[in-house]
Amino acid sequence: MIKLTLNPEMEARSHTFDKQEVILGSGDSTLADFAIPGDTVQSMHVKIIKEESRFVVINVANDPFTSLKGLPFGKKTINNHDTLEIGNHTILFEISTTPEDSSTPTDPDGDQFTKEELASIDIDALVKEVEDFEHQLPTPPDEAQAPSELPKQSPSEETSSDAPPEKNQPQPPFEAEPLSIPSKETPKPKMYYLQDFDDETETWNQDTEGFQIQDPKKTAIENWKMIIGLIVAIIILSGIICSGVYFRASGKNSQEEKKIAAGITDIAMAITHAQLNHITPNKLNWSDPDFIRNNLAQVLAPNLHTQAQIDTKGQFHKYPYILRVYTSDDLSRFLIIAQPAPNLLQWLIHKKTIVIDSTAMEMRKITDLKELNRLLTNPTPLEGNSGLEISRTIKEGKLMPLDSLAGNKNHWGFISPKTLGYIRPGAENYIYNAPRFYPFGETLLNRAINLHMNPSSSEDVSELQEDMSEISKFPDIVLYTSLGLQNAIDAQKALTTFTPNSKFLVGYVKLNPKGYVASSHLLMHEDNAEISMLESDALFPHHLSGKPLRTNSFETDDFEQLFSFENTDHDSDISVERNHPLYLQLHAVATERLHALKPISNEIITLLQKQHNEILPDFETNIQDLVHEYIQTGHEQRTKMIEELANLYLEYSDMPLEEFMQFISATKLTPLIDEALEEHNRTPETMTLDENQIEEQFQKIHSAQTLANLNDNTQETAKMLSLGKLSDTENLINYQILLHNKVLDKLSQFLLSPNTPYAHNNFNNQDRTTLIQVLKNSWVTDHDEYKYFLSEFDHRRKEG
Repeated sequence: MIKLTLNPEMEARSHTFDKQEVILGSGDSTLADFAIPGDTVQSMHVKIIKEESRFVVINVANDPFTSLKGLPFGKKTINNHDTLEIGNHTILFEISTTPEDSSTPTDPDGDQFTKEELASIDIDALVKEVEDFEHQLPTPPDEAQAPSELPKQSPSEETSSDAPPEKNQPQPPFEAEPLSIPSKETPKPKMYYLQDFDDETETWNQDTEGFQIQDPKKTAIENWKMIIGLIVAIIILSGIICSGVYFRASGKNSQEEKKIAAGITDIAMAITHAQLNHITPNKLNWSDPDFIRNNLAQVLAPNLHTQAQIDTKGQFHKYPYILRVYTSDDLSRFLIIAQPAPNLLQWLIHKKTIVIDSTAMEMRKITDLKELNRLLTNPTPLEGNSGLEISRTIKEGKLMPLDSLAGNKNHWGFISPKTLGYIRPGAENYIYNAPRFYPFGETLLNRAINLHMNPSSSEDVSELQEDMSEISKFPDIVLYTSLGLQNAIDAQKALTTFTPNSKFLVGYVKLNPKGYVASSHLLMHEDNAEISMLESDALFPHHLSGKPLRTNSFETDDFEQLFSFENTDHDSDISVERNHPLYLQLHAVATERLHALKPISNEIITLLQKQHNEILPDFETNIQDLVHEYIQTGHEQRTKMIEELANLYLEYSDMPLEEFMQFISATKLTPLIDEALEEHNRTPETMTLDENQIEEQFQKIHSAQTLANLNDNTQETAKMLSLGKLSDTENLINYQILLHNKVLDKLSQFLLSPNTPYAHNNFNNQDRTTLIQVLKNSWVTDHDEYKYFLSEFDHRRKEG
């Protein structure tokens, strides 16, 4: 017997039930035994079922807001004094062993009878109905199978049993025939839609169609097996997912690392260009985006994209990296650090820091920055012992090769020529040797070619040599040109001429139609054997040519003095400007002859030494062959030198012959100049000059009234005073000196004399151009003299 109380703490309403099943539902439901008001309450909301010695409550409506003791449920055991919450209502559940009022019976539905209803009940009729109901019950199976066990009655007894008893005959006490009641109540069919509400310890037995309580230990073991299997499956699935995420993130990190490495190589070259050209950023902010962009444009191939895209705070635009730049006080050294920004991905998958030290110009990956950060806290971290410690710490990092940054088919230009790694191991990883930075050296190569091909001044040569001296601080540097093989050959000739003591490698890059780097090549000795003069002792690599190495191992001073090839220019009494382009070109011509003859002379010296120490059987034949080779090579070199001298004379035709001869004497080429000038004079000319013609030209110069007239006469006279028309070198020099003096006298008259025809006229820009041409035609090569007349002209122009 159970008792349900609705809202016990408010206006309580109680009902007592003596049933196996009690339905709680809405007030208008015909199925509900216990009505609960509310719109959300269903007609069959909750059931309370008695199962043997316990009561079970089932959430039929599957309402998540219906709870037992404050917790949602599907099917749970309900105990005495437990509370159910349905909507806004609370139902108190109580178990009663006896009725609350024993004198007041209850109807089957649990409602109490009133006194009037009790008075109107016919007791005899009720007893009669019970007796009739017992007779209608079927005979129990056990009694039907054993009829012999029942006592037999005689016919008289059967007949008398039907007849009413006599009035005065005593009746035996009434004994009800025993009823055969099943030991268990017939279970009601289980509704299968309620199987989801079963407790963990209960299953539905389809055979008996009732509830069976399984062994709790067996059920616990099965549950633990299921939980462990589920955990293992989750772990395996999580491992697969995490592995996929890790590898994907690692691949993404690798790509980001390459992009950042490419970016800081561009930044390193931009800062290098700024240092060489003495350019400093605003407020010494070396990570300023505009500063990096402007300098990078000078060294990066025009059509290549850069990853050096940062904001004003040093943060890369597309990637979670931070740029840090350190420089020494004298700006001679810098350190670039690309450090991953702190984030969750960096904590899960550790990214490496990329560092570039300007002393090595290599990329290194560092895992732990603690030691490097500690060293960078010094006031001058890149100098002294601290700078050495920083270099050591960076070199302990993993080298990042340049070819690891190559894009599709090396279009990004990070792969250096293949031969570079063989002849200069390690140079292929120097950042400045990446072909994408070919403008870095191409500017110098073009300047050298221009000086070599055209007349120039010693000031231009000095500037070039100073710049080349700065570039030579980069070990094993390759200077590229994008104009092809022939331009590379010309550049190497020019470098040999103007910087004979420097060691440079020259290469050339090939670009595809889109302007990307298609390939790069190093200019080797076999490309042009005549230009291999950058290293005085390794001009002709005999291991490449297949010829035996000719060494000078002779120990006798007499033979060494006999074939001495030392340059004796410093002993010359002639004073010339050693940095003048003509002198350097003449020196290169003479040096080329010496280096062509020296290997043969070394073999002759060696053979003479052996013959001196012992008698050689084939000495005469061998010495004759070597001497013949020496003479033949000397003749070839002589022919080439004469041709070179003739070309140089034409190139420097605006130089007075006297000055040209001084350079010839200073380079010990005087014996060849006559033949060179004869080679030049072989060209037929239209006329041959005599003294009267020359005097007539000088008279025209003296009679000139304007600068334009003077320029025309001077130009005509200068063309006449050449070796083609006047073969006597001494007379030619005298006439050129005379022309020079007469023109200067006339210019002094124009610019300095008060009786000048320009006294009342104003000069203009055209007159200044004409004056420059007059000075050039009259061989005014002295820099001070040249500037003097231009300054006087400018002064007269201001006065006018």
